[in-house]
Amino acid sequence: MTLTVSYDESALPPGVDENDLEIYRYDTALGNWVALAGIVDPAADTITVILDHFSEFVLGAPTIVKKSIYVPFIVR
Repeated sequence: MTLTVSYDESALPPGVDENDLEIYRYDTALGNWVALAGIVDPAADTITVILDHFSEFVLGAPTIVKKSIYVPFIVR
């Protein structure tokens, strides 16, 4: 499965570069968010990852995921 997320560049928190965005999944065994390898397309304001299972996902950047998680998204 491929997951593509659109984002609003103007809504990113201060200090977060869109090229640093990542999609994270929650790993219950680790009790932590784990970054997935993705491709950011700054021209289209999207990030795409390939998934191998369903999980809880969130769009973030290393500078904000370590501090807090903003609005997770659910695709149904």
